[in-house]
Amino acid sequence: MISYEEARQFVLQDLRALPAKEIELNDALGLVTAGTVRAREPSPRFANSAMDGFALRAQDTADSARSLVIVDTIFAGDQATLTVKSGEAARIMTGAPLPDGADSVCMREEATVDPEGKTVLIQRTVQPGEFVRLVGEDVTVGQELVGIGSVIGRRYWACSRVKESKRSSRTRDRALACSRPGTNSPIRGTTSETGRSATPIAHSFGLTRPLRIHPR
Repeated sequence: MISYEEARQFVLQDLRALPAKEIELNDALGLVTAGTVRAREPSPRFANSAMDGFALRAQDTADSARSLVIVDTIFAGDQATLTVKSGEAARIMTGAPLPDGADSVCMREEATVDPEGKTVLIQRTVQPGEFVRLVGEDVTVGQELVGIGSVIGRRYWACSRVKESKRSSRTRDRALACSRPGTNSPIRGTTSETGRSATPIAHSFGLTRPLRIHPR
């Protein structure tokens, strides 16, 4: 009787990987990638707020509690058009782009808005960069997203326009994006780094190369 490892080697020694082929993503569940997929774009693509609160200049809160004039309200998906100046703040929602001039965010729970909604009292010193998600904080350009030999499961099904290439030394670039679970789907043709169409892209991973698939 031979050992398990000997039997395994005997079975595997004549097996060869099937040729890589192009296939639609919807048909790729359970198949195996034949190439490495790397990020084409950083994630996030732009600095944005990690909390609902107020975007401001940290220096304005350095000494003590400070009342700031509310100059704007920025929702996730909006484009920040105003510059926050000294003595000013902008209401900001989670995922919304950080406006020019602001370098930090104060949580809504730590701020008091006057009855007329024109000013906000920041009740503590805010540190520069606080509650700000920086460009590339989650994924950097060139970072490996999907490795060779990865089984395509449901976590990859949010990929948009994914195709595979045959084995070749030539690389064919494609406009691809892969969303993480629980996020919005990427919008095709989006080029703006901020703005209404950029919010889904902030939660996405750009792919520089097509996936190459081995049937299982």
